[in-house]
Amino acid sequence: MLYIKPPYAFIDPCTTANVSLILRPISKEGFGCTYDHVSIYFAVVPEKWMVNPAILFWKGKEPPKITSRHVINVNYEQTVEGECVEKQSEIPKFVEKMPPSESTVDQLFGDSNIAELPDDIIKGEL
Repeated sequence: MLYIKPPYAFIDPCTTANVSLILRPISKEGFGCTYDHVSIYFAVVPEKWMVNPAILFWKGKEPPKITSRHVINVNYEQTVEGECVEKQSEIPKFVEKMPPSESTVDQLFGDSNIAELPDDIIKGEL
């Protein structure tokens, strides 16, 4: 199951916010692997709404006028039991083999302008 935290928020002008996407394991047997997506909507909030909880703005009587929408596609893969653990164990081996002068970012992305590796898999500015 896919969750997003926080589900609703106000962001002041010229600021950033971090959003965490959490994919929880499905305990139901026979779960069909499907494609999913997360939509992030942006709208201009009238000044008077900033004192109310954000959920009231989005779920109120007059829905907001959407100014931008960003979609993140999620693909579920069906794996054989234990395969995931083996793949995860390869990551530390890769990092250990790197010379101390090279960073993980340089190894993964080459000469890109990325300053540092993000803390979360999906993290960004809103």
